[in-house]
Amino acid sequence: MKRLSLSSAVAFCAVFSLALSPHSFCSEAEGTLRRMDDALARYQDSTYTLTIQNRVRGLMLPEQTIAVKTAKRGSIYMRWIGNCYKGRELLYRPGWNSDKAWIKEGGTMSFCAVSVGLFEPLITEESVHPITYFCMENLAREIRDWKENGTARIARDGYIMIERGDGNGTMAVLFSQKGFPERVEITERSGQSMEAWTLSDMHTNVGLSERDFEPGNPEYGFPGYSEQGIYVDPESLKTNLDRSWEGIKDYTCTLIKQERIKGRMQQKNTILLKFRKPCDLRLEWPKEPHKGRELIYRQGTDDKMLVRESGILGISPVRLSLDSWLTRGDTNHRITELDIGYAITMMHDNLYKALTRGDVRLTFLGTRLIGGRRAYMVECRLQNQKANGYYAARCITGHDQITGLPIKITNYDETNRMFEDLEWSELRFNVGLTDEDFNPNNPNDRF
Repeated sequence: MKRLSLSSAVAFCAVFSLALSPHSFCSEAEGTLRRMDDALARYQDSTYTLTIQNRVRGLMLPEQTIAVKTAKRGSIYMRWIGNCYKGRELLYRPGWNSDKAWIKEGGTMSFCAVSVGLFEPLITEESVHPITYFCMENLAREIRDWKENGTARIARDGYIMIERGDGNGTMAVLFSQKGFPERVEITERSGQSMEAWTLSDMHTNVGLSERDFEPGNPEYGFPGYSEQGIYVDPESLKTNLDRSWEGIKDYTCTLIKQERIKGRMQQKNTILLKFRKPCDLRLEWPKEPHKGRELIYRQGTDDKMLVRESGILGISPVRLSLDSWLTRGDTNHRITELDIGYAITMMHDNLYKALTRGDVRLTFLGTRLIGGRRAYMVECRLQNQKANGYYAARCITGHDQITGLPIKITNYDETNRMFEDLEWSELRFNVGLTDEDFNPNNPNDRF
């Protein structure tokens, strides 16, 4: 075998080094990005399974798995098939529905669907991007934007590594043989993972039609659609809330209530409440106006409640009827009506009837944290309150996002004057309450 001369060996090493230089890696990366552009030029629509994980406000959230349909120019349908949002569905078409997404939760809350802005908390609380980010064209545009503002190279594992121009982050992208992104990982300069998403089981140009982006598609689970921005199916409302309540055996909470009695707004009451089915109650007032008051009611005994006041009035507990002036002085309700189950009954008797009669106008007010639980806030305006026998002319209700149960209710009369506000905060369901929690002779309790 002929040996290479020293000069030939040096030349060979130079050529080999050039082939492995960052410049050649950058050229190969640009070639891969051009293949992505070529694939997009022929792109019309696609279906795929999206798996994402985001760091939002410093916290890495659980992985989400979503079945996606998307078409050119930004239409997208998403159905969550994994994690706590399983059963959620979302639909968006540019320019339709006041350019908002139409969304419903799975599980109990599937009785309603609402219009949501792309940057409202219901979407952004678990994602760093609006849902339109996951349309194929926008994913590709994001990758291109990173490249235009940074440098790209091919890594040994086949990923394209794109370094931000400011040095504050890295995007790693793996492409399919067709030229589309199928795995993206974004990390901070420190190396902390910020987000990762995978597109699997991808099919492109499958011939999606307008029907694939309509809420009335029978393959989807939307209960209906309304241009007013919220739709509630009365039958599902009744069935779902009943089913959710059936799964509750007991709960503890802090009840915060304020009521108008004989035209005068009473002081706000803060009450520590324990409830066990069918209707065992223990209430304690830790603050004024009744600081130190305690009350126990056991259904099926003598239909009376045991009450102990604070101070000199609390020398010994007394048994009182449910309509005693002592406990009804600043409330429109019996003690047994301060329970979430009673609130559900009121909804059945009022909202269900109004929905079936067409007597109510609903407005979605967004979401709110109530005692650490995310709640849907809905305004109900009922027509002809007195003539139709509705409890309130206007009501704002907060539905727990997980159970669907009402955890805040504010009622107004026909003059739009608030007459009661009840909030069940810091809720804990099915904690395992026993007879001892309602035993006045329990040595660990004041009774």
